[in-house]
Amino acid sequence: MTEIKTITAIEGIKVGHAHNLEALTGVTVVLCEAGAVGGVDMRGTATGSREINPLDHSHIVPKVHGICLAGGSAYGLDAAGGVMKWLEERGIGFPVGPTVVPIVPSAIIFDLSIGDHKVRPDIAMHTRHAKTPQPLPSSRVASESARAPLSVNCSARKAR
Repeated sequence: MTEIKTITAIEGIKVGHAHNLEALTGVTVVLCEAGAVGGVDMRGTATGSREINPLDHSHIVPKVHGICLAGGSAYGLDAAGGVMKWLEERGIGFPVGPTVVPIVPSAIIFDLSIGDHKVRPDIAMHTRHAKTPQPLPSSRVASESARAPLSVNCSARKAR
């Protein structure tokens, strides 16, 4: 059995990352342009997400085309729009008549209390990065992201 050391070692998987070090926020995208079956385990009392329903096995859409993980609290959910735009421009997505709708489930973390709360991941942050997509991450931050475990458990605790 071959050991897979990074997520990008899996054929068809690309990871991209864009960040703003002064604002201490960013966005990481995992692309699976051919589509992949996804799943989710959402926990916590203040979760933020978009397009999570397609990750349920009973959903009409059988595959997702990317996953977007962003900072910026609920504002960061806008970053998925950049991913969708990039995929749509390449004809990648769920076919619906004359076009496609890229399926990009997204989740965010709350990072507004650190860095600059007025700078948030958005469509523009992803679009700037997507102009030169690479099959392997190029920045040190993205390289560390690619080494992350394939399953992540994020939970929030109630204040005592």
